[in-house]
Amino acid sequence: MKKQKYHEKLETPIIGEKGVIICGGGPAGIAAAVAAAEEGADVILIERYGYLTGAHASATIGTFCGVYNIVQDEINQLVKGIMTELLNQLKRVDGLCEPIRFGKTAIAVYDPLWFKQISENLVLRSGANLLMHALVVDVIMDGNTVKGVIIESKSGRQAIMGATVIDATGDADIAARAGVPYRMGDNGFMQFPSTMFRMASVNKEKAKQTTYPELTEKIREARNSGRLILPRDDALFFFTPRKGEVVCNVTTVSRQGKVINGTDVEDLTFAEIEGKKQAREYEAFFRKYVPGFEEAYIEDTGQIGIRETRIIDGEYILKNEDVVEGKKFNDAIARSAWPIELHALDEMKWVWLEEGDYYEIPYRCLVPQKVENLLVAGRCISSEHEAQASVRVAGQCFAEGEAAGTAAAMALEKGVSPRKIDSEALRKRLIDRGADL
Repeated sequence: MKKQKYHEKLETPIIGEKGVIICGGGPAGIAAAVAAAEEGADVILIERYGYLTGAHASATIGTFCGVYNIVQDEINQLVKGIMTELLNQLKRVDGLCEPIRFGKTAIAVYDPLWFKQISENLVLRSGANLLMHALVVDVIMDGNTVKGVIIESKSGRQAIMGATVIDATGDADIAARAGVPYRMGDNGFMQFPSTMFRMASVNKEKAKQTTYPELTEKIREARNSGRLILPRDDALFFFTPRKGEVVCNVTTVSRQGKVINGTDVEDLTFAEIEGKKQAREYEAFFRKYVPGFEEAYIEDTGQIGIRETRIIDGEYILKNEDVVEGKKFNDAIARSAWPIELHALDEMKWVWLEEGDYYEIPYRCLVPQKVENLLVAGRCISSEHEAQASVRVAGQCFAEGEAAGTAAAMALEKGVSPRKIDSEALRKRLIDRGADL
């Protein structure tokens, strides 16, 4: 029998040694795994749930935000690379609506089950290893260098060693445990989360006649009646690829007016329960007040959608003005035209870029301060509070993940920490992969 290998300090069985360990299987983690594996690295992607895509397709159809911009009144795909392959595969199975104009940019609505399955196929086809139902609970450090992670699962506590770790948890769980400095929103104020849900048996022809301002007025009317508890005015619903179905983004969850801390298990439990309660209130609202919804009902709800928790301090902190002024960077690894979309308690703040413009995200935002062999991708990258309200959406998470995975593979090739790779060489590699930089 082969002798079990243990980490000498932790007395924890080592179940693998990989070139790149990716923690979190949302959009950033998916793209990081595919990119790193396609670039030749030995990769493992660790996901806590039994599916990939995270909250983006937990149980409800959602929207791809941040993928497009508007150029000369035409919808233009701004995020490419792995994103393009995903979109093409969704189109082949009728799992993606055509992008529609949304303010000064555009969105596309997708089918959640196809999104999950296609993401799994992309990861496995790339050659990456996939481990589901496993939660990363700690990091293995040698001084200020990450050497591996500790996971908990039905198989018990185990260790996985790696040359580079990518934190794609959304909450900077790995970075925080490794000692990376971080902030919690804006001095503790974080955006409020939402529970999205799908409604079926909607008469789409009638429903599309209600405008956004009319919907807001109807919510206020319903609230003033005293019969329904509707904390958020600016409700949004979008038509899905399925007949008679819409996806609703209308709830806002707080704890007696206080922000939900998405890194606190009691807050998360409360938010999951409260979000479903609010979904029922809005279901009743739609049925009574909005034409086309008379026979509609909730099909399913998603997990609570946390928008903001920990934000790391990286080698560069993306500033609020960088976003709204459309700043460009020499080490840019992604582009975005998505506005600052800030969810407060009872209102939303939108700050739009000039139509046709975009800002760029520098590689330095993915490189944390003080800790080596670690990259961060997704909504917890280094940014100011309002800038984070733009970079957190799916399109940018995919682009950041592809950059992080590619950078990790390049660092392995060179035998250096990801901090030391040449950003111009990284940009060239990303362009060769199909990125639009």
